[in-house]
Amino acid sequence: MTTVSAFPFAQLDSVTASEARAERAIRAWVARALDLQRLRGAAAELGLGDVELLLRRVRKTSRPRGADDFIGIAIATTDDATLAGSMLLELEGALAASLARRALKRPPAKVFDTSRAPPPELVGAVAALAHSLGRRAYAERRLRVTAAGPGAGLFGDLLRAAGGEVYTLSFAVVHEHEAFEARVSLARPLAEMSPEPPWGKHVLASLGATPLPLRIVWWTVVARARDIAELCAGDAFMLGALGEGGPALAGGAELRPHGRVELVAPRGEVGLLAHVSGPESLVFDGALTSASWSEVAAMKEDTGKTDVALADAPVVVRVEIGAAEMPAREWASLGKGDVISLRKRLGEAVTLRVSGVEVARGE
Repeated sequence: MTTVSAFPFAQLDSVTASEARAERAIRAWVARALDLQRLRGAAAELGLGDVELLLRRVRKTSRPRGADDFIGIAIATTDDATLAGSMLLELEGALAASLARRALKRPPAKVFDTSRAPPPELVGAVAALAHSLGRRAYAERRLRVTAAGPGAGLFGDLLRAAGGEVYTLSFAVVHEHEAFEARVSLARPLAEMSPEPPWGKHVLASLGATPLPLRIVWWTVVARARDIAELCAGDAFMLGALGEGGPALAGGAELRPHGRVELVAPRGEVGLLAHVSGPESLVFDGALTSASWSEVAAMKEDTGKTDVALADAPVVVRVEIGAAEMPAREWASLGKGDVISLRKRLGEAVTLRVSGVEVARGE
C-alpha cells in the first residue's frame, strides 16, 4: 500500500512579497547589467579558457558568514567608491587558484587546502585578474577594485555598510571541466541604478503571439470616496454630462456607445485613443492619452479623524465597456486608421473600476 504524505512546506525558506520583488529586480539586473556571455568572451580573450557561469539563486542575507576559503574583491561600478556602493565578488579558493594558474600559464595544483586562508599573493593576483576581466568585458564602464581579502570579512563589512539589506547571487562556475562556486553580493539600491532596458515596438513585436488585452474605457470621472463606499446593488451611478467630442450613447434602450474611447491596461495610466466604428469594432486614432489615477484635487487637511478626512478624498472612476485583445505582434504593427475587431459587442458587460480596482459590474 502506498503512503502519501504532505509536502513539508514548513521546511522551505520563507520569502516575503517585497523580497520576491527584490529578487526579480536583481535577476533582471543580472540579465541586462552583468551580461554573462560578455564575461565568458572576455575570459577567453584573456587566455582563461572556457568559463561558464550559471545563476543558481538569489537570496537576501542579514547575517555575517563564518570564515571560509573564498576570496573577496570589492568592485566599484559607479562613482561611489564606498563599500556600500560596490559589488562584492567572492570566488571559491580552488576556483581562484585555477584561474590564476591558467592566466600565469602554470600547471594546475593537484591539492588545494581549504582549511587555510588564501595567501596574499593569490588574493592580489585574483584582484588584478578580476579588474582586467571587468575592464575588458565592460569597456564603457569605469570599474575599479576598491578592496580585496578574505570573502567572509569583506561580506561582513558590506552587510554593515548596507544597513543589513544585502542580496547574494550564487553562481555555479564551470572551468576546465570542474565545477566551482562564486558569489556576488550587493545592496539592493545598487541593482536598481542600472537603467531599464529600452522599450519599443521591436521589443513588443518580439513577444510574438502573446495575447495582450487592453480595457475599453468609455468614461472617466472623479468621485468622492464616500459616494463609492455607499454604492449598493441596484444603485445607479451618475456619470455627469457627456462632453462634446467625447463618448456618447445612441438612442434606444440598448447600450450602444459611440464616439471616442480609450484602450488602457486595467491599472495603467497611459492609453491609446480610438473611436467606435461599430458594435464590435474600433478605429485606432494613432495617439496616446493620459489616464492617470492621480489627476485629482489635493486631499483636504487632516481633521484628526481618519474616516472624516478620507470621506471626501477624490478617487478616479472608470467605466469600462469591453476589452480589446490582440497578439503582441499585431499591437506593434497597429497604425492610425486601422480597425480593431472585438470578440464581444461593446456594452455587453460594464465594469466600474476605482483607482485601478474593479468594484462592480453591471449595465
